[in-house]
Amino acid sequence: MTSKRVYTCSNCGAELADEGNIISKSFQGRLGTAFLFEKAINTYQSLIEHRQLTSGIHKVADLRCKACSVLLGWKYLEAKEESQRYKEGRVLLEKIRLQKKGDWF
Repeated sequence: MTSKRVYTCSNCGAELADEGNIISKSFQGRLGTAFLFEKAINTYQSLIEHRQLTSGIHKVADLRCKACSVLLGWKYLEAKEESQRYKEGRVLLEKIRLQKKGDWF
């Protein structure tokens, strides 16, 4: 982590993503608002599938916390539409599954 501000797992407190890696805070996840990050740590991929999302069909892998296995969101593996390819390799984390840690002044 490079920033003093990080997002952690709301279930166990494991560090997941640096605040500086946020691409967008206006994504939609299964449980409401979600954030798109450049990358995340302390996660592992589980179910891989083609999923119909708001922006089209994507090949995604569900992401779980390495420490407690709670479902956090997903990683975009492949986008069918050219306009959505910027998401490939990036991570969507559900806001409800995150908590903030660090200096947020």
